[in-house]
Amino acid sequence: MQHNSDGTVSIDVSFNLIAFNPDILKTLQVGPVLQALGKESQYANDSEIDNQLRSTLFAVPTSSDATCLNGPTMPNCFSGVADLGAFDVQRGRDHGVGTFNQVRAAYGLPAITSFTALTGESTDALPSGDTINSPSILNLKTAKDIDGKSLDVTDPNINDNQPVFVTREATQAARLKAIYGSMDKVDAFVGIFAEKHAPGSELGQTALTIWAKQFQALRDGDRFYFGNDQGLSTIKNTYGIDFHHTLAQIIEMNSDETAANLNPTGNVFLAPDASLPNPANCSVIYTISNVTSTTFQGTLSIKNTGTQPIKNYQAVFELYQGQAIKSNVAGATFAESGPSNSVKTATPVGGLALINPGATADLAFTASWDGLVNAKPPNINLTGTSAAGRCAITPF
Repeated sequence: MQHNSDGTVSIDVSFNLIAFNPDILKTLQVGPVLQALGKESQYANDSEIDNQLRSTLFAVPTSSDATCLNGPTMPNCFSGVADLGAFDVQRGRDHGVGTFNQVRAAYGLPAITSFTALTGESTDALPSGDTINSPSILNLKTAKDIDGKSLDVTDPNINDNQPVFVTREATQAARLKAIYGSMDKVDAFVGIFAEKHAPGSELGQTALTIWAKQFQALRDGDRFYFGNDQGLSTIKNTYGIDFHHTLAQIIEMNSDETAANLNPTGNVFLAPDASLPNPANCSVIYTISNVTSTTFQGTLSIKNTGTQPIKNYQAVFELYQGQAIKSNVAGATFAESGPSNSVKTATPVGGLALINPGATADLAFTASWDGLVNAKPPNINLTGTSAAGRCAITPF
C-alpha cells in the first residue's frame, strides 16, 4: 500500500488473494478494480507464461523481499513453485484429452505435420551447439513494447514489467521439436497456445474451432434463443410480432403513444431529461485532507450553478467503505443512518444554509477509516428550495 501526496491510496493486490474472495471487491469497490484492470495492458494469447501466472498466482512468497515477486531470485523466495502450465498439461493427460492432432481430428481439422507449420516460424532447428537444456536458447534476440517500440533486451525485468513482443535465440518451433520430437506427440494444451494466430484473431485455427462449436452448442441448447422456435411462429402469425421489432414499435402498436413522445431520441429505455423531477443546480468537489492511518477530514464544496438561491438544504451522501463520522468541523452538523450507517446527512448551520448563485459552501467533518481504501462518494443529493436532485460531483 502506498499513500499518495493527493490523499489517495494505491494498493497492490495479488491475484491469488482476489480470486474467489468477494470480500476484497466489497472493500476495494467496483470502480477502483475496473480502473486498475483498464490501466493494465494484457499479454498476448500465446505459450509464454510469466512468473506472475506460473508461480505467484497460487503462493505467497516466504520472504518479505518485494523482489521475490519477479526476477531471478524467485526460486529462493518460495518453499515450492506452482507451475500452472505444467498442471494444465498434466490435467489433460489425466483426463484422457488426446494429443494436439487427435483433438484437431475430433473437430474435423487436418493434422499439422511440422513444427514450423504449427508456429508459423521459419526454422525448427536449435542454434548450433545448443540442446533443449541450454539456458541460452531462451535469451532474447529482440523485444518490443505494446506500441512497437524496441526495448533493451539486456534489461532483466523486461518480461515482468511490461507486455512485450519478443523473439528468442531458439524459435518456439525448435524448442517444441527438441521436447516432443514429433508433432503427433504434442499435448493439446501446448499445441493450441503455440499455434499461429488466424488473421485478425488472438487464437489459432484449433482454438477458434473449439470456441465456435462450444458457442453454437450453447445457442442451440438455449430455449430462449429466437432461432429456436418455441411458439414464435405462432406469435408472429397471430400478432405480427417477431424479433425484428423494437420495444418502441411494440409500444406504438399497442397504445396511442409514440416513441417520440416517450423520448425524443426514440430510446424508450430512457426517460427524457425534461421529465425528471427538479434537476439539481449544483456541483460538488469532495476532498480529503489531514489524513492519518485512522482518521481523515472530508470536505464538501457545494457550488450553486443555477440562477436561484439554494435555501434550507441538506446534503445527503453515502460512504460504502466503513468510514464513520467522528465530529463536525465546519459549516454543518453531520448525522449517520441507513445500513451500517453508510448514509451521511449534512445539515448546514448559520449563513451556509443559503448558497447564492455562483457561491460555494464548504461543509467539513472528521471521520475514521481503515487505512486502506477511501474513495469519493458515488453521489451527493441536495434537498431544499431550488436544489432538489443529484449534484454533479468532481473527483478529489
